[in-house]
Amino acid sequence: MARTRTYIAARTGAVALWLTLGVITASCTADRMPASTAREAARRDEASPEGKAWKLDDQWLARVTLDLARTCAQSQPDGARTRFSSFLWLAKSGAVLDSIVDPETPYSRCFRDGAKALTFVGVPREGFWLEVEMQVDRGLPI
Repeated sequence: MARTRTYIAARTGAVALWLTLGVITASCTADRMPASTAREAARRDEASPEGKAWKLDDQWLARVTLDLARTCAQSQPDGARTRFSSFLWLAKSGAVLDSIVDPETPYSRCFRDGAKALTFVGVPREGFWLEVEMQVDRGLPI
């Protein structure tokens, strides 16, 4: 598959940057990708035509993140009052393939790990990045 992408990128030029970013994004995991790169990917994906068209259920997101925030506040309270961003790398099926948090605290790492069990509905495409900002003292995504 990588050869095909390289060949297509070499032939089309204009698509080369997107495909290169896709290969880089697909090959990185939370252990290796810096939060700044995940933030750029999330903003790019959310600004794309399919990202703008995706209707994420805000009530569902608020409910599941609140439940996760409460669980983490009980098990890992250190950092529970720190505002943070969670970057979720999503499969077309809605599964969370990977998750990155910034800044990292015991609390936000608990949230990162718990977010991997969520399943989103209607994800626009494979490898879509989503940023969820958390204001933890209120326990809701902002």
